[in-house]
Amino acid sequence: MYRLGILRHAAAAQGSVSGGDFERPLTAEGRAAAAALGDRLREKRFVPQVVLCSPARRTRETLAGLKLETASVDFAEEIYNASPGDLFKQIKNLEDSVLSALIVGHNPGIHSLARFLAGEGDDRLQMRLLSYAPGTFTWLESSEPWVRWIPGQAQLLDVMTEGG
Repeated sequence: MYRLGILRHAAAAQGSVSGGDFERPLTAEGRAAAAALGDRLREKRFVPQVVLCSPARRTRETLAGLKLETASVDFAEEIYNASPGDLFKQIKNLEDSVLSALIVGHNPGIHSLARFLAGEGDDRLQMRLLSYAPGTFTWLESSEPWVRWIPGQAQLLDVMTEGG
């Protein structure tokens, strides 16, 4: 099985004195939320082999706050404020030997990607996909290798938010 985590960065400051949008840091609440989400992901034994992460400060800080063990992290410029189609290309380019991956990015693309890929899942989880607050994590699974993923084909395993 191939498992994918899709994560919107945690809550970030509204602006940055220097560096503009790219250098916006997490808020104290965002740092705490990332740490709590990391605890939950470890409890559920989500350990990505590969992480694809926007190089923006708030996504890097979110990833660091998760404290997940991973074999490889790629800070890809192509993920910063990417469209769902561009994010999907990143996933489809993963090697077949990678069985678990995490992509960390920004709205609206990251939310659209989660909705685009999610197929089956209980109604409660489907309802949680309607909004995508900072720090929202979606967990998907498919028996198909990455290159054969198609919209709506992945099973929706979980949607986690700051509030639960």
